[in-house]
Amino acid sequence: ISGSMTTRNKFPNAAAAASLMSRTLDLCAVKNEIIEFTDNEHEKGSVRVLLKGFDERPAQSDLCKRFEKCSPGSNNLDGEAILFAYERLVARPEQRKILLVLSDGFPSGNPKDGSGNVKLFTKQVIQTVKKEIEIYGIGFMTRAVEQYYPEYSIVDTAEEIAPALLKIISTKLI
Repeated sequence: ISGSMTTRNKFPNAAAAASLMSRTLDLCAVKNEIIEFTDNEHEKGSVRVLLKGFDERPAQSDLCKRFEKCSPGSNNLDGEAILFAYERLVARPEQRKILLVLSDGFPSGNPKDGSGNVKLFTKQVIQTVKKEIEIYGIGFMTRAVEQYYPEYSIVDTAEEIAPALLKIISTKLI
């Protein structure tokens, strides 16, 4: 969660939409998990928090409480977060693997690869990852996803997040 996710009530709406998507997938017997990522100014690299594991089916109220404990950082180390999720996905037994990324801006920060170029690093990660899994970006009040993700949607208001996620579920997943 970048610092910008705290503006314009973005995070609560994104959390609600992710919860709805997860619950919908659970009802369709589609394994899914939710990972929050941010950075920590005291540590180099990103911090990942598993909010819901593949084999969990928490009550909606419990999932909401997990989201409430999330705290924003300042950067979007998208490439590192995508690699983390990718490694978890390729270890799964399911044949089809899909990664949905909700983003509210351009990648920023310093990736662990030492290049100092987080945007290039993110593009390289996505190019590598898309060879083995399907990856979709959802731009939340940003068009930045157009430059990174092979398939993407753009939503301009919080109210559009849930319908966009449900459209991806209905057209791509089920």
